[in-house]
Amino acid sequence: LGAVPAYLAMSYLYKRTNGIYYIGYFVGDRKKWKSTGATLKTDALKSLSQFQELLKSKRELLSVSKFIESFLPFAMGNYSKCTVEFYTHSLERLKTLTDDCLLPSLTMQHLDRYKTERLSDKVSPATVNRELQALRAAMNTAVSWKLIEANPFSKMQQVRVPEVQPTYFSRSDFQRLLNAIKEQWLRDLVVFAAMTGMRRGEIVNL
Repeated sequence: LGAVPAYLAMSYLYKRTNGIYYIGYFVGDRKKWKSTGATLKTDALKSLSQFQELLKSKRELLSVSKFIESFLPFAMGNYSKCTVEFYTHSLERLKTLTDDCLLPSLTMQHLDRYKTERLSDKVSPATVNRELQALRAAMNTAVSWKLIEANPFSKMQQVRVPEVQPTYFSRSDFQRLLNAIKEQWLRDLVVFAAMTGMRRGEIVNL
C-alpha cells in the first residue's frame, strides 16, 4: 500500500443479524462501525468503495509531534506566554511518554501514566493539575480541528491537592510593616492591597 495509512486496508463489510451490512474500520487502534443501510451485498460493496475513497481524501492522521507543530503557533497567538509554556512542556512530555504515537491512539491510560510519572518527579499536585488541564484543552482543540473524533482525556480526574493553612499577618505584624514604610504612597498601596485582597498585577493594572 506504500504511503497509504495502514488503517485504510482494514475496512471491511460485516452483515449483522438485522440483515444490514456495516463497514468495520479502525482509527488508530480503535475499531469503528458505520452502517451502509443496505441489505444487498452489491449495494453494500458500493458503499464500502465510496467509504474508502472518503477515507483516502481525509487528512493523514497526525502524530503527537505533528500536532505540536500545528498547535503551538495557534497557542502563541491566542494565549499568554505563561500558558503557552505550560502547553509546550506538557505536550513535549506527553510526546516522550507515548513514543510520539498517533493522536487517535491516545487514551486515558496515557494521561494516568503522565500523572503518575510527574508526581514521582516530586512535582507539586497543583502544577500537575495545570499540566493535565493544558493537555485536555489541547485535545479539545484537536477535536475542533477534526483531527480526532473525541477528546481522549475528557474524563480526566485531577490530583488531590492537600489543604494548606493560609499565611497571614497578625494585626501587630501588619502595623510593624506599615511603620517600616517611609513613603506615604507605598503605605497607602499596602493598606489598599490588604483591605481589598487584590493581587499585585490587578493593582498595577488599576
